[in-house]
Amino acid sequence: MRQETVASEKKRTLASNSFKGWANDGVEFFRGDSCDERKESDGQRNKLFSLRNQTKMVDLLRVSLFGFSASGFGSYLFGMSSMIANQATKLNDSQNIKDPNLGWMIGFLFVVSFLGLFSLVPLRKIMIIDYKLIYPSGTATAYLINSFHTPQGEKLAGEQVGTLCKSFACSFLWGFFQWFYSAGKDCGFRAFPTFGLKAYENKFYFDFSATYVGVGMICPHIVNLSLLLGAILSWGIMWPLISNQKGHWYPADALPDSLHGLQGYRVFTAVALILGDGLYNFLKVLRRTTSSFISAVLKGLPISDDERAPKNLAISFDDERRTEVFVKDHIPPWVAYGCYVVIATLSISTVPLIFPPLKWYHILVAHVFAPVAAFCNAYGFGLTDWSLVSTYGKLAIFVFGAWAGADHGGVLTGLAACGLMMIAVATASDLMQNFKTGYLTLASPRSMFASHVIGTAMGCVIAPCVFWLFYKAFDDIGSPDSQYPAPNAIIHRDMAILGIDGFSSLPKHCLSLFYLFFALAIAINLAKDVSPNRIARFIPIPMAMAIPFYIGASFAIDMCIGSVILYVWTKMNKGKASAFGPAVASGLICGDGMWGVPQGVLALAQIMIIDYKLIYPSGTATAYLINGFHTPQGEKLAKKQVRTLGKFFVYSFLWGFFQWFYTAGDDCGFEAFPTFGLKAYANEFYFDFSATYVGVGMICPYIVNVSLLLGAILSWGLMWPLINNQKGHWYSADIPPSSLHSLQGYRVFLAVALILGDGLYNILKVLHRTIYSFVSAARKRPTSSLPISDGGRAVTSPAASFDDKRRTEMFVKDQIPKWVAYVGYNAIAIVSIVTIPHLFPPLKWYHILVAYVFAPLLAFCNAYGCGLTDWNLASTYGKLAIFVFGAWAGAHHGGVLAGLAACGVMMSIVATASDLMQDFKTGYLTLASPRSMFVSQVIGTAMGCVIAPCVFWLFYKAFDDIGIPGTQYPAPYALIYRNMAILGVDGFSSLPKHCLTLCCIFFVLAIVINLARDTCPKKVARFIPIPMAMAIPFYIGTSFAIDMCLGSAILYVWERINKAKADAFGPAVASGLICGDGIWSLPQGVLALARVKPPICMKFLSRKMNNNVDAYIETLS
Repeated sequence: MRQETVASEKKRTLASNSFKGWANDGVEFFRGDSCDERKESDGQRNKLFSLRNQTKMVDLLRVSLFGFSASGFGSYLFGMSSMIANQATKLNDSQNIKDPNLGWMIGFLFVVSFLGLFSLVPLRKIMIIDYKLIYPSGTATAYLINSFHTPQGEKLAGEQVGTLCKSFACSFLWGFFQWFYSAGKDCGFRAFPTFGLKAYENKFYFDFSATYVGVGMICPHIVNLSLLLGAILSWGIMWPLISNQKGHWYPADALPDSLHGLQGYRVFTAVALILGDGLYNFLKVLRRTTSSFISAVLKGLPISDDERAPKNLAISFDDERRTEVFVKDHIPPWVAYGCYVVIATLSISTVPLIFPPLKWYHILVAHVFAPVAAFCNAYGFGLTDWSLVSTYGKLAIFVFGAWAGADHGGVLTGLAACGLMMIAVATASDLMQNFKTGYLTLASPRSMFASHVIGTAMGCVIAPCVFWLFYKAFDDIGSPDSQYPAPNAIIHRDMAILGIDGFSSLPKHCLSLFYLFFALAIAINLAKDVSPNRIARFIPIPMAMAIPFYIGASFAIDMCIGSVILYVWTKMNKGKASAFGPAVASGLICGDGMWGVPQGVLALAQIMIIDYKLIYPSGTATAYLINGFHTPQGEKLAKKQVRTLGKFFVYSFLWGFFQWFYTAGDDCGFEAFPTFGLKAYANEFYFDFSATYVGVGMICPYIVNVSLLLGAILSWGLMWPLINNQKGHWYSADIPPSSLHSLQGYRVFLAVALILGDGLYNILKVLHRTIYSFVSAARKRPTSSLPISDGGRAVTSPAASFDDKRRTEMFVKDQIPKWVAYVGYNAIAIVSIVTIPHLFPPLKWYHILVAYVFAPLLAFCNAYGCGLTDWNLASTYGKLAIFVFGAWAGAHHGGVLAGLAACGVMMSIVATASDLMQDFKTGYLTLASPRSMFVSQVIGTAMGCVIAPCVFWLFYKAFDDIGIPGTQYPAPYALIYRNMAILGVDGFSSLPKHCLTLCCIFFVLAIVINLARDTCPKKVARFIPIPMAMAIPFYIGTSFAIDMCLGSAILYVWERINKAKADAFGPAVASGLICGDGIWSLPQGVLALARVKPPICMKFLSRKMNNNVDAYIETLS
């Protein structure tokens, strides 16, 4: 590979992989960033390889994880359930039914999903290098990655990237345009009868798929012609002729999807060609592998074209380098063989426990034949980009169902064997495709394999959890008339019912045709191998011919059009076609695939201050306000910053004053503006025009704001509407929305689960790092500054400014002795344990002891989250204390009072801890003494302990009706908190249905996300969301997240226009917005005490509601 300079750049790398199933298309994507410095040495090339390697590792993890989207949850797994069995009406006894359960689904996937990964690893060199299989999507992905890290000339690389982007944009917009015309079934351009309605009925039409036009431009001409030949032979000749025999060869009343009808011929003739072609090539590989030992001394690395080794092949340096890397970093065969045997043994031992009708010898036979089927599928996938895992699964249904028989749970046996075979075959072909991408991008095969294993393990957990959420959310899932009818599940169960009758139940002459096409595949392959090259290159490929037999002809026509485009382009300008053809094809594939994402959305949100660099936006704004008057920088810049801060302080203050005029009633004013429509507003999706949070968004890192928005979309955009649909099923329909027995329970406790998981992970990591520092202290020489970290990982050479060095030195030097904190905490805890039970007798001493044991953990969680987002969630931890301690005390021992008192204990500890950390942040930025700040905080807390109760007592005595609904001071939160305490005495069992299960899932998810952030490369980890930030919108809503994202957008655009000014004045603008809006609350409070009310209520109504209001007003007049 030529050594050339790679310009310093920050490019977005998108890797897409198209998964085609016989019922649906799905495209996933991953986005990563990379930034390199300009170098002209061998080190630059190694850096380049590392970037590609890391990009591919991320894509591999994504592919192996999201590949489980088609792991049978809508087909064979759900086909086992009683819901589907009752629809099939036949063989629905207990031994043929197994309802979904999260435990056995995860266990089953774990013991069968890794078989495919180890089955074909020893053949990776033969399939990728010797056979030169195409794997079109893998090639497109590699070309996309290489286009951003190309070793070619800068000018050509720029033109290729530009061509790819233009093709990508055109394909994406074309998919968007088609979407407008697909409002119903069989609507739009994808159902366009190009050659007439009769041809359309026989699957002969052009479906305007940019994906398969692009695939056709990548695949060799012979592959595309073989597909078209298979389509003509099957849908143009055979199926119409066999269809004329309806009533003679098969029953006239057979359903179109029944294997007793025409579908049986389609499936089994396709399987015959695939098995014949795959078995022939598998045996040929075995022969060539055996003979290679004999000829190893005489021959070098065999490179073949059209499966035939040429005598003199001119290999480019790039290909030599790719082959060297791919072969050098190999995976030992004994690892593959040993792991396959171990996993097969584990599967044989455990799967019969999950599915008793599936015996150990059934699984043994399946594991013996799984590598053969995996090779057949991977070979065909490499030729055509079609993975026919469902076909092999159907074959397993038929064989093993017939073997077990109707009296021994044959239906359940067939469906379970289908899953075992499908997963083994699918993971093997996905791995081979990714090996192809890695080969083209010079990625390490060993690292790729490890990434695939990790992604597969994650998919074994995440995919069942997602299915389980839907399964529990919708009681009618699987019903034909419901929102989720699951037609593939009933089809798979019908196949299993058919399977127990054996091959003899197939339609007439179907088995004879099976034998005929099996022999035909072998004969065609023999002809290709014995014929001269000039003839052999025109002989079709049986594997490619077979695919349209079952799927249809439309995609074959698309691919042939892609071939024609490339052929004409090559004739007109071969140089440009060679240089830009793959870029155009990759853009078409990836653009059309990327459109699937918005289309899917349319179809369905010391350590604390220095190491973690927590923001504490309000503390930062306060520090900036102070530093604005005492800045160590130049006087001229300081004055400009102060003026900027002052201007935006005034703007924010006046904006708050202006908004106040329109808030005369509940849900009035700009704070209740339905920016995205009334439906979105009902789900808390709106921009509330808060200057405070726009400013906070300008201070917080982009990943924090994006994490907040992601959490908002996940909760208020997806989960809460789905759970709300279960009102009356998961929780009572007549409970107020604020009750923890209703949807509010899910909001509160799922947020708590994410916060606890994230906080617990980080405090354990802090403990680990603290212990490790004692061990490594002796080996490290003293330094003048502490290690600064970004995202929780140490930076080797931080470029710290003089101000930051000075701040760190001051903050560490004037420290508070640890023994003061430990002794003070224990002394106050003892005093509390002794005195609080006298104030609140139901709250026992051991309750308080437990609260004080867990309080530091919760205080850390809250302070960490407050540092990220400026949200102090002390009240959330207080609610958790209400629930836990109320349940512990019980209804008969003052549980309500105990819960409320424990809430006060926990809230006070957690809130003051985060306030102290925020003040430490302010002191750090203003070079204030931490010791003086701590003393000031102690004094202020002591004053608050006297002043706050006195103010409350004044109001309590001044207003006799305080706390009564409808009065000036109704105290709604007091009633809410007491209701929580009443609920708490019933314990966790009284929570809404599945709430505790979801809490466990989100607790684990927070830990997994943090692990991913700490183990992934830095350029990948910075795009992984922060669980603590994601959790906050779960409970609070989405409006503030939208505000903060708007602040991020403003800062981003400002940096693009003028980075120097954005860096100098951005914090000043943000601080002005925050402080001005905050100061306005003081005169607003004074106006409220003076009983001065706003004059106007600005409220938004739907058209229908507005008409009703107008009609009512007319009746009054």
